[in-house]
Amino acid sequence: MVSIGQRIKTFRKAAGMNQERLGELLSISRPTVSQIENGNRKVYAEELKGLADIFNTSTDSLLNPQKSPTVSVKESKAVYETKPQIRINVPQKNIEKFREVLLYILNEVGAKPNIGETVIYKLLYFIDFDHYERYEEQLIGAT
Repeated sequence: MVSIGQRIKTFRKAAGMNQERLGELLSISRPTVSQIENGNRKVYAEELKGLADIFNTSTDSLLNPQKSPTVSVKESKAVYETKPQIRINVPQKNIEKFREVLLYILNEVGAKPNIGETVIYKLLYFIDFDHYERYEEQLIGAT
């Protein structure tokens, strides 16, 4: 009968990984990995989940000795879909007013930790909307 430690060792070797690297990925020491593989230490549930993630398999395949291990280590080539950049279209006649309003907003709230790009856009929108309600003309003309 094949123990869980031997299964982990089989998976590790099939992935071309040494005990040191596996320990780093699991945030445990190399001697601890050795103890697990030799059956001298039990595997905790968190470690089992981590092993399944590392070897790109299910916890069932780690625990079930009847299944032959198949390992596929994924190379992570992050592909991010880039969203079109939001652009503020400011008519040229209002560019100086837009600059003044933006600098005012950044001066007042820009250094606060919870202020991001979306908040800045919303503030610009509400300032322009409020000015339009009062004077029936756009302050900065942003679209």
